[in-house]
Parts: sequence; structure tokens; C-alpha cells
Amino acid sequence: MGTILKADVKAAMAATFRNPRCSSTNMKPFFKILLVVAVVLLAFKLLPVLLVPVILGIVLTLIVGSVLAAGVAALTFAGLSTFGALAAVTLVTAAVLSPIWMPVLAVIGLVSLCRRRPAVPVAA
Repeated sequence: MGTILKADVKAAMAATFRNPRCSSTNMKPFFKILLVVAVVLLAFKLLPVLLVPVILGIVLTLIVGSVLAAGVAALTFAGLSTFGALAAVTLVTAAVLSPIWMPVLAVIGLVSLCRRRPAVPVAA
């Protein structure tokens, strides 16, 4: 009885495949073309269902990208305004302390003018 089952399996396999091994290189050409046509028809039939996640993914990516771009723009604006405020505070501090540091700078300048410098040979 075991040999009858093997013969039945061989007959069933011979209807589709040339060998008992299942691979696309051993398939008969008609069934290979029929399988490709079936897969293409199935892909076209399922195309709207398959495109919904793709379109949702693209929309989600655009939303996340826009939020991240807005965050980067807000951080850039905050950094630039902080830098501007720091520059304004520095200038105000320099203006307020000018009665102190202006005479000090004048004295340092006079000292450097009156100080003797050693003769430095000029490089040719």
C-alpha cells in the first residue's frame, strides 16, 4: 500500500512539477505563467488596501516632520533672542561702567606710550 501512495504522490506532482522537488525552476512553464498572472491580479486587486497604510505613513511622516521643524525653528528663535538679550545686557553694562574703565584705559594707553621698548631687529 505504501507504493501506491508514492505513485499517487508522484502522479500529483507530475501534474504541476517536473521533479518531486518544489522549486520554480522545476515548474512547467504554463503553470509558472499562470502563477505570475494570478499574483499580478491579486496585487492589483489589493492595491487600494495596500496603499492606505503607505499613504497614512506618508501623512504621519509629514506631520512629524512639520512638528520637528517647528520645534527647531522655536529653539533657534529662542537661542537667537537669548543671544540678543545677552548682547544688550553686555552693552548696557559696558555703558554703565564706562566712567570706571575709560580712565583706566587712558592710563594704560599713556603708560604703554611712555614705556621704553627694546629695539627689535627688522626681519628682512
